[in-house]
Amino acid sequence: MADQIKGRIIYLLLMLSVSMLTACSSGKIKELTTVEMARQILVDQQNNGSHPEKHPIKLNYVVSNKPVIGKETEVEVEVVSEKGLSGITLALETSAGLRFRKKWLVLSRPTVTKNMGTIKADTLYRYKVVVVPEKEGALHLTVYAIYKQEKEQRVKKSIIDLSIGNAPATGVKYSE
Repeated sequence: MADQIKGRIIYLLLMLSVSMLTACSSGKIKELTTVEMARQILVDQQNNGSHPEKHPIKLNYVVSNKPVIGKETEVEVEVVSEKGLSGITLALETSAGLRFRKKWLVLSRPTVTKNMGTIKADTLYRYKVVVVPEKEGALHLTVYAIYKQEKEQRVKKSIIDLSIGNAPATGVKYSE
């Protein structure tokens, strides 16, 4: 009897695996990117009224130089927490016309993710990215810090203005 139950469970798991593979390969199931997940958490925070008034983390940044079309600009993102937090992930996204560069390669994808792991209270953590502006205009780098607080995932979002020319500022001081 126990062998029959084990056999049926194995069969069901196998069928479930095959159907999941079929769904994934057909494009029916889409894995969320870290940026999409961060956006969804922000929407959920706002919809259910759990959007924190004050985040336990701060996001600061330093831009190495004034952005110039075709030239590298280094952006150093700084993360500081009032208390120790575990599982912090940074997800960075460029606007259209701005690309990440990694060593000698210009990346075609507009997002980069960095797992910060556990951070200690009042300790400064830095993460550097290099971006290359491809056009004049309103350009920005959006930084999402995803963290857990009281068993819920939270997101702090900050937008770094990297505009070139006479474009209106995209929100240097904008943060939520």
